[in-house]
Amino acid sequence: MIFEETFKKNNKQISYIRYGEWAKKIILFFHGFTGSKRFIPEKEISSGICILSFDRPGIGKSDIEEYYKMESFLNHINSVLADKNIESVHLIGHSAGGYYAQLYAELYPSKIKSLSLLSSMIPLNSPNTQKILNMQ
Repeated sequence: MIFEETFKKNNKQISYIRYGEWAKKIILFFHGFTGSKRFIPEKEISSGICILSFDRPGIGKSDIEEYYKMESFLNHINSVLADKNIESVHLIGHSAGGYYAQLYAELYPSKIKSLSLLSSMIPLNSPNTQKILNMQ
């Protein structure tokens, strides 16, 4: 089953889809640059898991933010999880969503059970990335 839901904090609304019933195994799915929260086909959902997929600010029913920061979007997601008493999650990031998944894992390491990246982009401005890119 698919449930479209919204959550409001500090007068900002975030929109997400919950694929499946609330379960012990929660997966946060971060879609790619041209994707949306509807990226996952319903037939891919198996019983016993719950997948949450959020629209970034300005997409779908998520309010646009005047000064957008990735961290504020991820903090908003974390507020949704806290509201639902979700203590830990599995992360999946596809393409540009991989960068969001990596940053979420960095901000909330104690909540992460696993991190899976699919054709993920990487933070090009980090010292480690620059070191790797400059290797010959």
